[in-house]
Amino acid sequence: MSFLTYVSGIDDSMSQFVAPDPPLNDDKIKELWELEAIGIRDSPKILHQDEIIEFFNKTTIFKDGRYHVKWPWTQYPTDLPPNLGLATGRLTSLVKRLDHQTLELYDQVLQDQLRLGVVEVVDNPAEFPPHPVHYLPHHCVIQEGKTTKLRVVYDASSKTRGSYSLNDYLFKGPRMLDDLVGFLILFRLHDIAFVADIEKAFLQIGLQLEDRDVTRFLWLNDVHAGVHSNNIIHLRFTRVPFGIVSSPFILAATLKYHLTRQGSFEAKTISESLYVDNLLRSVPTLEEAELFTSAPDSQLKGVTFTSQVSGDTSQTSVEEVQIYDRLLTVLGLIDVGLSDSLSEWWKNLETQVCQT
Repeated sequence: MSFLTYVSGIDDSMSQFVAPDPPLNDDKIKELWELEAIGIRDSPKILHQDEIIEFFNKTTIFKDGRYHVKWPWTQYPTDLPPNLGLATGRLTSLVKRLDHQTLELYDQVLQDQLRLGVVEVVDNPAEFPPHPVHYLPHHCVIQEGKTTKLRVVYDASSKTRGSYSLNDYLFKGPRMLDDLVGFLILFRLHDIAFVADIEKAFLQIGLQLEDRDVTRFLWLNDVHAGVHSNNIIHLRFTRVPFGIVSSPFILAATLKYHLTRQGSFEAKTISESLYVDNLLRSVPTLEEAELFTSAPDSQLKGVTFTSQVSGDTSQTSVEEVQIYDRLLTVLGLIDVGLSDSLSEWWKNLETQVCQT
């Protein structure tokens, strides 16, 4: 649509109207609202989400009671550096920084993972295979009050100047989580609620052989003998480690893949109740509660996933269930069975925010 513009002229002999601007076509209007016009473009890592899911579905295999996956590379083969020098330097700093007791606890965690097959020794570390090899630096986090007091954290974003990290070459993958607020509302909808989690969920998923060498890391034969060539051992993951940019997507996709294949109502219910590795659900009756608490194990039967349910359905009446009242942590929020402490927690948070 064209508009005539009125112009107040000084000379009456001149026309009081000027020719209108030509109309904008659809392409020109579209350009006004595109961020690319001012140089802002989407990262290629958040594109091709359908292709990433298709790649996962095609390459995932089920072997020995476990799903085995491949990393979703942004490009392959890559020029990913070995990172061995950086990993060695970080290990040296780590050993100097930790006391003897913490080093022994650190070693115990890694020895347990080695015994369980979560990690394995690299037989010939000096012989590089045709696929990428990359070493991950690591450090520890002390978790007071947790079953596992020490947790090892791997740094997949580490890199030297001018080079790339492992995370730089991996797709993050599509976000496969529903709205958190909706989860909490459904969790508090009925009188009987359940909180469950999948034990060590990321480490339940296997890595295919050719994708393991980018998860190598260094440790010591003797934690008290210092860092030197004769005391260093080369390890690598056989499972998906937490801390790599693709790991959350791989976990969510694996659970969705398995539950979809089950095709049952129970599997659909579990899939709708999962938030990362946490299962949240509430039901109105004890009968439904008893059915639901047995559903996770039955639907994950034959797969190396172990669910842990925080809830008690051994009682036989609603009155007896109501006696069961202890602190539960729900996705980082503190919730108590009988009292409405979740709302109290929110009120306290609002008060703290207002005061600051």
